[in-house]
Amino acid sequence: MTRFPNDSLDAALCHGDLLLQICANTQDTVIHRPARYHQAYAGLTQRALEAGRVYL
Repeated sequence: MTRFPNDSLDAALCHGDLLLQICANTQDTVIHRPARYHQAYAGLTQRALEAGRVYL
């Protein structure tokens, strides 16, 4: 990934990890969305999955 103009990343703290957060109104949408884009995520490893809700 190329640097953004205002990046001030410390190479000692950056190990190439990427956080991908997928949000939706229903849990089913969130579960099935990554499957639709499997080729785009090729090579990525899922390390955690958390279900949660925000009550407004």
